[in-house]
Amino acid sequence: MKRILDEDKDLSQKKALEIQLAKAKKLQVLYLPNYQFSKIPQQVLDMTNLKILDLGFNDIEELPVVIKNFTRLEQLHLNNNPLQYIPIEIKECKNLQILNLANTYVKYLPREFALLKKIYQIDLTGCPLKGNLKFYYEKGIVSLFQYLQRKYDRAVYRELMVKKLKEWVYMGNTVEEIQEVMQAVMDEFKDVDTTALKRLYRNLQNIFNMKLEDVRASEIRNRLFTTLVKNQTNTMQQSQITVGQTLPINHHDLQNTVVSQVIDNDSKVV
Repeated sequence: MKRILDEDKDLSQKKALEIQLAKAKKLQVLYLPNYQFSKIPQQVLDMTNLKILDLGFNDIEELPVVIKNFTRLEQLHLNNNPLQYIPIEIKECKNLQILNLANTYVKYLPREFALLKKIYQIDLTGCPLKGNLKFYYEKGIVSLFQYLQRKYDRAVYRELMVKKLKEWVYMGNTVEEIQEVMQAVMDEFKDVDTTALKRLYRNLQNIFNMKLEDVRASEIRNRLFTTLVKNQTNTMQQSQITVGQTLPINHHDLQNTVVSQVIDNDSKVV
């Protein structure tokens, strides 16, 4: 008797799914909560023109990388699923505005999430968020995206600097050797903003040692900010020259000013 009831339930759910899929083709909206899906059906993954996709209250553990094909998607609801993580391919969903991950097992967001410039609402309520992600999420969506943007920028500039160092400075060293040293340098620059990373990238050949084995992360940091202080001193001296008069400059105060301009005081960024 139970088997018959289960078969009836499965048949009823299948018909309901077919109806929802048919509607979605016209409306570009698909609501499929409480269908007990353990994975997203292929019929759904083929509907890449959707604008709203609601898969809440199912048993979905994985969001497939083909989510990148949903370039028109504006809302994605995956709440109340045993979902573990969000793939970096979600960065291709450029029109995404609302993401609901409430009550899932998501602990981290990929830094590439910062590329989704249209998002104005993200729900991570009840998620076991870790470290800085939890801290910045609780501060609000603006702080969250600033944090993710810094993480993304750090990754981008690290790779750019490794490539430039390999091509112009350390031709005789392997990429792996340069990456190891560069990671130590990036660790020393945990508290700086993107502006400082850009300046470091532009001045690599002047700031880094001639030999890779001589590179010390703390020395690289000191050289960068020494260069910034000198440049700022020259600029301020020129701007303070009046007719027949030059105003004195306090170099200690100037160094504090320059460092405050290029360092993000929030040392929690990793």
